[in-house]
Amino acid sequence: PDLLARLNRITSPNELYTGASLIFVENGKPPASGGRVTLAPGQSFLELSASHGLNPWQLSAGNAVSSSASVLPGEVLRLPGEGNTGPSALPGAVESVNITPLPLMQGEAAVITLAADPGLTASGQFGEYPLSFYPYNGEYIAVQGVHAMLEPGLYPLAISGSLPDGTPFGFTQNVFVRADQFVYDVPLTVAEETIDPAVTKPEDQQWKALTAPQTPEKLWDGKWILPSNLFTQAWCLETLECFSSRFGNRRSYNGSDYDFYHTGLDLFGGVGIDILAPAAGEVVFSGFLTVRGNATVINHGWGVYSAYMHQSEMLVKQGDTVVPGQVIGKIGGTGRVQGPHLHWEILVGGIPVDPLDWLAQEYP
Repeated sequence: PDLLARLNRITSPNELYTGASLIFVENGKPPASGGRVTLAPGQSFLELSASHGLNPWQLSAGNAVSSSASVLPGEVLRLPGEGNTGPSALPGAVESVNITPLPLMQGEAAVITLAADPGLTASGQFGEYPLSFYPYNGEYIAVQGVHAMLEPGLYPLAISGSLPDGTPFGFTQNVFVRADQFVYDVPLTVAEETIDPAVTKPEDQQWKALTAPQTPEKLWDGKWILPSNLFTQAWCLETLECFSSRFGNRRSYNGSDYDFYHTGLDLFGGVGIDILAPAAGEVVFSGFLTVRGNATVINHGWGVYSAYMHQSEMLVKQGDTVVPGQVIGKIGGTGRVQGPHLHWEILVGGIPVDPLDWLAQEYP
């Protein structure tokens, strides 16, 4: 550890983060360490050692334990021997913790995956965002959006929970968030009431409340489809010519500073062009809002929502279930607009993320 710290100029473990590059020196075979064991509530250090055929001094020496009294329930220790697999800070029931994509960028959706034994309960926090984990295909998965205006830097990922036998566990690791290269839209001129805080703040609070609940069933499957049949999806992804304004673009309204950003993806289209559901889900809102115009919000489960704004017609209502490709409305020019188009938004954990990512890859 001392050599590793000197080579990488590390003064504190807190300087290490997920995705960091480190310099190692190969010098023969490293000392072997075995599987992970966890001190259970009510279990003594002596009992834990004996249950694995060890005396307490052997287990202490391999884990730099100066006093058995300092080992607390839930603490992870290494057994001597072979079989060094999985993260050292987590019990043996947890095989791995993965976060994708790396490096994580502003405006992306982070997918945190625990490969672990059945019956585990887990929750977490990434920066200021709470994480909810859902069992899926033998793993536990949480998805969370990263704000497009979040300051680049290190943010703690903290995961805690309990094993099926009630043994607690915890894990904390810094994750680096990088800046994306967002462009500046030309200054926009819109109706004054659509940028009046007396109007925008209550509407934003309503929007936040609509997209906050997390339902445990994942309703979508595979990649999402483009919510318009005016263009082919392959051509749009290849040329990016279908979009009048990209996600994350910095914006100025009526001569303001560039204090705003674009929370979605604007698709070209005239009044009356069909709007399609890009994935399966349930409609949780369909109505008029001053800024967003005629808007529809679809819940896709796990805290993932999509929204469709400025419509001329809304063809679904709250409580309806939708399937991919279903016509849910018509493109229009209602709300804060300079002309007809579809504003398409995806929110993950209450945070808008880039819809292009959901067209290009499968989540989770």
